Amino acid sequence: MKNSPLQSLVILGGGSAGWMAAAFLAKKFQGATLKISLIESSEIGTIGVGEASVPAIKYFLSELGISEKDFILATHATFKLGIDFESWYERDKKFFHPFAKFGEKIAAVDFTHYWTRMRNAGCPEPLDSYSLPTQMARAGKFAIPRGDTSIDGMASFNYAYHFDAALFAQYLRRYAEGLGVERCDAKVEKVQQHSSTGNIESLSLHDGTEVHGDFFIDCSGFAGLLIEGALQTGYEDWSHWLPCDHALAVPSSPNDSINPYTRCTAMSAGWKWNIPLQHRVGNGYVYASQFIDDSAAQEELLSGLDGEMLASPKLLKFKAGRRKKIWNKNVLALGLAGGFLEPLESTSIYLIQYGLTAFFENFPTKTENNYLQDRVNAMVAEHTLRLRDFLIAHYCLNDRRGETFWDYCRNMVIPGSLEIRIEEYRATGSIRLDELDFFKMNSWAAILSGMQITARYYHPKVEYLEERLVKQELDNMRKGIARVLPIIPDHEQFIKNNCSIR
Repeated sequence: MKNSPLQSLVILGGGSAGWMAAAFLAKKFQGATLKISLIESSEIGTIGVGEASVPAIKYFLSELGISEKDFILATHATFKLGIDFESWYERDKKFFHPFAKFGEKIAAVDFTHYWTRMRNAGCPEPLDSYSLPTQMARAGKFAIPRGDTSIDGMASFNYAYHFDAALFAQYLRRYAEGLGVERCDAKVEKVQQHSSTGNIESLSLHDGTEVHGDFFIDCSGFAGLLIEGALQTGYEDWSHWLPCDHALAVPSSPNDSINPYTRCTAMSAGWKWNIPLQHRVGNGYVYASQFIDDSAAQEELLSGLDGEMLASPKLLKFKAGRRKKIWNKNVLALGLAGGFLEPLESTSIYLIQYGLTAFFENFPTKTENNYLQDRVNAMVAEHTLRLRDFLIAHYCLNDRRGETFWDYCRNMVIPGSLEIRIEEYRATGSIRLDELDFFKMNSWAAILSGMQITARYYHPKVEYLEERLVKQELDNMRKGIARVLPIIPDHEQFIKNNCSIR
């Protein structure tokens, strides 16, 4: 049977999601006859208030042929080595989630087994102490890592960026339009559907124009005008596990020093972020409205700003969860239209990227093929569920007793899938992971150890080394990090020398 390729693809909504979709698909179909158009209204603002990302964004830029320097200059970006979590387990205690492994293998056994033995023996050094990028971040240092980040060794690590989401969307718009994407500035008044199939046929704009398409990508934000408004796909609510449903965001003046990491500080009813860009700092408070009102949350946020407030706080409301399908009939939902996992681990941009990649690898034709749709829905659903569990672990393992929000999180019944993983780590020192897990073992180890979960088991080969020799090996790793740190440039100096906007 001959395939009948799509002739027209319509993206509804701009912002990061819409323009990522436009840029990605325009690049992938460069030279093809597929017409790609994007509809957005300049009268409707976007959510973007500043973004922290994960290392996967580098691969997205690479696929588009965008250089790192161009991206940084265009979006006023800085570098990110990971996330510093403050007061999550107990008040005033910190732990760090780096984009790297901890320590180095000793005699073919993973480092964490040796660390577990010493931890169980009463040694106080946290896992953070054996991570070069963690110590770089704490010292305000940054340099591009050498070598392949997939090999062992503390000098092999990854990194991501902090960037201005609005500037990112503008940059991708210029890129996409340069590849022939047509933009229409208009509001959608009505959605036309096929009388028998229910597929979207066209969008009626406020000026009377009809925009027809073979396929539609819904990037219309929380409203989900196509995926929910027209197709009534349904929403899976995860707010009983992720109770934060409001966020206040406010920019402040830049600091003298630029941290090469995101700060996430636990608050009375949620947590606040601090994301340093070159031209400003992004701040926000993600909180559960059932435990604190908006005015009290705003007071709590503004009292802790490091710099001068540059604009009034913006209030965002959301419900943690996902669409029951992100691909329904001839509509794919991306970004907030497809669901929302709060920004705790900076996965929002990544989920857009993952959805786009899965969609392109299973790209439809005019001929109905439910297997493609089912495959993408299954992949994205399972991938998102595992991200959800990772986020829940940050909350449910806290020991902030006597605080209503944190007591709720600690006492809630968690998903069985997460309970199994926590118990597997306790019992074996590792977790079975596969290609549908974005967060790998180093990430789970960072969070679980930060929440004071220590494995009962470590590899028996570790016992063949005397305790003093294990301690010596671990001491040598910390000393090696200490020797390297002084020769690494400060983060702001690295930016000034290589990619400063000034």
